[in-house]
Amino acid sequence: MLKKHERETKIYFSDNEGSINSKDVLGYLEKEKIDVITTRNHAHFVERFIRTFKLYLRKRIDYDLKQGKTNIQWHTYIYPIMLTYNNKHEHSTTNMKPADAIKEDNRLDVKMNLELKAKRDRRYPELKVGDKVKIMLRYNKFRKEHNPLYSDSKYEIEKIEQKHGLNMYIVNGRPRLKNELIKIA
Repeated sequence: MLKKHERETKIYFSDNEGSINSKDVLGYLEKEKIDVITTRNHAHFVERFIRTFKLYLRKRIDYDLKQGKTNIQWHTYIYPIMLTYNNKHEHSTTNMKPADAIKEDNRLDVKMNLELKAKRDRRYPELKVGDKVKIMLRYNKFRKEHNPLYSDSKYEIEKIEQKHGLNMYIVNGRPRLKNELIKIA
C-alpha cells in the first residue's frame, strides 16, 4: 500500500496532454480543488522521468524473461520501480533522492539547488496588460523546423493574475505562462 505524502498536491503542472483535458479528469481535479497549469512547451522533467521509468521497467522484464518467467504483468513492477526511483537514486538537479527532497527540512536546499542550476541567460521583455502577443502553438513531435512556433494571430493580454507564485497571463480567455507568449513590437 502506498503511503500518503505529508503534504497534498494542490497544483498539477502538465504539457497539453489530451487525456488531461477530458471532462472527467478536469471534473475530478476541480472537485479535489487541484489547480491545473498547462504549458504548450514540453514538460522536460516529466519526459525524463518517463524515459527512466521505461528503462527500469525494461531491465526488470528482461531479467525475469532470462529467468524463464512467462506470465509477466508489467504493472506489478510499478511499486518496486517507484521505491528504487524515490529512495536509491540521487538527482543531479536537486543533489538528493526524491524521498529526501520532499522533506520539509530539505526544502531550502532543494530550492537553492534548483535556482543554481536554472538557466538565467534568457531575456524576455516585460509583459503588461494591453500588450500584443502571439501564442506558442501546441507541441507536435512531427512539426518540422520550418513550421512556425507561434500563432499568426495577434492577441492582447487581458489580465495578469498571481497563482501559486507564478504570473499567469490571461490571453484569449485562458491563463498562460510567460514562456508561451512572444511580445509583438
